[in-house]
Amino acid sequence: MKVKCNICKNVSNNLTKLKSVSLHYCNECKHRFTDVKTIINPEKYKPEYFSSTHSNWFENPDYVLYKNLTEFFKKKFKRKFSVLDIGCGNGNFLKYLSKNIKEVSLTGIDHHKNKKHQRINFLQGNIEKNKKLKKYDVVASNMVIEHIEDVNKFILIQKKLCKKNGYIINNTINESSLLYKIARIMNKFYISKPMEMLYDKHHLNHFSVNSLVHLYKRNKLNNLKIELSQFNIHALTLPSKNFFIKNIFKFLILCIYLIEKIFRNTNQQTIICKNN
Repeated sequence: MKVKCNICKNVSNNLTKLKSVSLHYCNECKHRFTDVKTIINPEKYKPEYFSSTHSNWFENPDYVLYKNLTEFFKKKFKRKFSVLDIGCGNGNFLKYLSKNIKEVSLTGIDHHKNKKHQRINFLQGNIEKNKKLKKYDVVASNMVIEHIEDVNKFILIQKKLCKKNGYIINNTINESSLLYKIARIMNKFYISKPMEMLYDKHHLNHFSVNSLVHLYKRNKLNNLKIELSQFNIHALTLPSKNFFIKNIFKFLILCIYLIEKIFRNTNQQTIICKNN
C-alpha cells in the first residue's frame, strides 16, 4: 500500500508490519512514520497516561537535557525572556527552569491539567484554539513532535508563536541511532519485542537526524544546531515485570548506550533554530 510521507509528501511503499501498527519508510527524506489507519486502540492522553502508562518517563526527568538548555538560554538572553513549552506534560522542564533562571516568564500548555504554580502559567487545551497564547522568545517541545501526525503544521504553529529572532526547539528520538538500528535488525529475525517497544503506537513519527533537518528546512528554518543525547535509562518502560528479565534488558540497553557514545550517534536529538 502506497502512503505519502508525513514530511516531504513523497509516496512510500516500504512497509514494516508490527503487532499494533504498520510503519512506512520514505527513501527521499529518510523518515519512518506510522500509518495511523493501522493503529489498534489509539493512544488516549488521559490522566492515566502520566500516572501509570508512562509513569517512569514523568517520574525520571531528563535533567541532563534540561541543564544543557538552561546553559544555552543563559548565553543567549541577557535580559528577561519568555518560554512556551508545548505539550509540557506535568511541567518538569518548566519547573527546572523556574528553579535555575530568575529572569524568565514561563508558560506551559497541555491537554493534561496541571496544578497552579507560583512562577509558571499552566494552560490547558489545544494550541490552535487557546486565545491566551501570545508570542514568546523560546517555543519548545520535549518529546512531543513524534506524537503529532501533521508535523509540518506543528512547525508552522511554533513559528507563529515564536518572536522574530527567538528560538524554536524540538527534542525527539533519533531513529538513525544504534539502539533503533539493532531493534530493526532483530525484527527481521522475528525478535520483534524491542522494535515494538521503540515504535510504540503513541509515536506517529520516528525521526532520523536527516528527516528532522528536512522538516525544518522545508518550513524555511535554517541555521540549525543539533545536539545528540540519550534517554534517561530509568525513564524507559521495560516490557517485563520480572525483576531478573527487566534488569537483563536494562544491562543490554546500557551496553548499546556505551557503544552509541563511542560512535557519537545517540538515541535522542534536540534541534535548535533561530526564527529569523
